[in-house]
Amino acid sequence: MGGGAAGALDEARTGGGIERFRLANGRWPKELGELVPMYLGKVPADILSQRPLQYQPAPAGNYKIYSIGWNQIDDGGTIALKPNGTRRDDEKGDWVWLSAPR
Repeated sequence: MGGGAAGALDEARTGGGIERFRLANGRWPKELGELVPMYLGKVPADILSQRPLQYQPAPAGNYKIYSIGWNQIDDGGTIALKPNGTRRDDEKGDWVWLSAPR
């Protein structure tokens, strides 16, 4: 996850809202707007685009929340890796928060 402390905090808070929603409703929200106002005051904005954070539930029983990252392109929640493949490249790809699979 990139984007500094503000982006990480927004993604973590959104993840907490998603988990609380799931516990109360027995399912993931279809979109982040379902979290407002019960679990979040508002859907946090992507710190780079100022549009709402992106959210994708996955068939495996997990989800991702992401920001577009420094390249200013929505890469669909793709995490870019450095050329050696062992570290995240926050200059490319999206800044992604992945939940643990269920």
